[in-house]
Amino acid sequence: MCIAIYHDQRCPLTESEFENSWKANPDGGGFVYFDENNELVIKKSMDKDDMKKKYYDAIEKYSETSPFAVHFRIATHGGVNIDNVHPFRANAHTVVMHNGIIPVLMDKGEKRSDTRVFVDEYMSRLPKGWLDDEYIVDMTEEFIGSSKLIIMTNDPRLRSYLYILNEKQGHWNESGTTWYSNRSYCTYKPQPTKYSLSSWDQMEIQDDTLKLAKCKVCDEHAVFDDLCYNCDSCVHCNLEENRCKCYSRIHEMTDSQYKDKESR
Repeated sequence: MCIAIYHDQRCPLTESEFENSWKANPDGGGFVYFDENNELVIKKSMDKDDMKKKYYDAIEKYSETSPFAVHFRIATHGGVNIDNVHPFRANAHTVVMHNGIIPVLMDKGEKRSDTRVFVDEYMSRLPKGWLDDEYIVDMTEEFIGSSKLIIMTNDPRLRSYLYILNEKQGHWNESGTTWYSNRSYCTYKPQPTKYSLSSWDQMEIQDDTLKLAKCKVCDEHAVFDDLCYNCDSCVHCNLEENRCKCYSRIHEMTDSQYKDKESR
């Protein structure tokens, strides 16, 4: 399902976080930072070792002065190639990375990912300064659904260099220095399991509380806490007997509707 990560100065990803993020999302990686001239610099790679070297070389040189945003991709739409690796430039001042699936219109045979189409065809039509317009930001968050966007900018007309859309659908670490769009950076040990769901194929158990699954609806891989099997992209949830706490909040189904759905 990809993972997008933002971290402050002097707070680089640990080697474990890097390795786990790539292992769960192996279709290319990229990152962005500010150089000594306050220009946004993008680095990308299809190779883990190359990406790792580029990242930690940049950290060694710029971590004291610049925050970083990092992305690890698992392909859902578009080809597995460097052109579809995040982040993407929206314009000369703005760089975007995304986690999830954006419901954009795509022609048959489109080779661009949904994120590239969104940046090229949708974001390009938004008015200048829209990131500081609460109404437009709310509309954009509603349009992208459960997706998350990290946007970094050096536009002097904007109030901030960092904007995270649907921020609450990800989480910050305890020190508030790093934001993760999901938990696929977590340490895990693959193990076989007999666990079965009507909407999910569980693939690996990360530890006693974390599970990695693949959604049959949107074909995304995702890591879920405890009993909450809620896909980051299509918001489908566990509908088994031991329903998770978000069952009623997300689905708002009566017991009779639930039983009817399960019988079909």
